[in-house]
Amino acid sequence: MNKRQTIENKKADEDRDENIIIAHDVIEIPDGRIDGIFIDIQRRRSEIYDYVDLYFEIEIDGQKTTIKTGYPANISEKSGLGSFIEMCGFEIIPDKGYKLTDIKQELYGKIFSFNVIHESTVKGKFARIVNSSIEYHPKGEN
Repeated sequence: MNKRQTIENKKADEDRDENIIIAHDVIEIPDGRIDGIFIDIQRRRSEIYDYVDLYFEIEIDGQKTTIKTGYPANISEKSGLGSFIEMCGFEIIPDKGYKLTDIKQELYGKIFSFNVIHESTVKGKFARIVNSSIEYHPKGEN
């Protein structure tokens, strides 16, 4: 193995190291309608809340980035998360458990569209998905 290969292998190992976060340029996400590809679903819990976050990959001016939105971890016909998974073809059955891994497997790589707006908080200005605007495009059409 030559010196260049050694350096490249070391860089690849560093990129996989969970303790290293690579800095990137800021990608300005505009307000308006955006298409995104579903890439992940994760549960986020603490003593005071229980949420499910949905992650979408979007492309802005040729650069890819991720945007997420969250719902309370409550599935019913009238809840936000329940409405989302029902729109995606899941049947809402009372007392049924829904595995996040099953939802991810079914939706991974599928196209969605949604409105994005900017909100100002004490931490700054952030792009936010309007949950009620999310549409599912199962055949990749929008």
